[in-house]
Amino acid sequence: PAIMRTRDDLPPVGTARRHPATGALVCWAVGAVVGVYPYPERGYSAAVTEETLSEPASLDTLPGALLTYRHAEVDINPGTYQGVVQGAILGGHYDPEQGLVLLLSINGADALAGIKAGARHLSMGYEQSPPRAEPGEMDGQAYDVVQHGRRYFEVALLSPDQTPRGGPRCRLLIDRVVDALPPTQGEGMDPAEK
Repeated sequence: PAIMRTRDDLPPVGTARRHPATGALVCWAVGAVVGVYPYPERGYSAAVTEETLSEPASLDTLPGALLTYRHAEVDINPGTYQGVVQGAILGGHYDPEQGLVLLLSINGADALAGIKAGARHLSMGYEQSPPRAEPGEMDGQAYDVVQHGRRYFEVALLSPDQTPRGGPRCRLLIDRVVDALPPTQGEGMDPAEK
């Protein structure tokens, strides 16, 4: 029988490593946090609540959602997949102190180059149920609607000059170790070891 890994089996949040065979960067990240998110293109601000981020049906859509470098400008389907996908979400959970915590595998050359250039911020791509019209205020910020029923399909690594709608806490958790990561397979190895 297959052995299912639980979140307690995973490496501690904040650690990052290179996959020994593929060279992928495997790291933790925060994809979304509780707060008020502006959606000027939709004409409203939305409350993203603890309930929004902890809904079991939403969390179930995280494993296998795709990682892109910047948001994909095309619908991701079998015909566009190779041109836009840079990695994947391996798993995720809601943590009341950190927010929506993701375990990512990043192996696309564009995303890895972006990280070397300073890219850290993330923006989630999702479909959602129609937001509930429940105006209110959170931490001094007014909102018009409350989000719920998120179904994740993408997390975008933003270019270094972009800040996510959810704010600067939505980011890769690799600052302390990214420069000390072991080289990818083949980099810096003795030719006899390759």
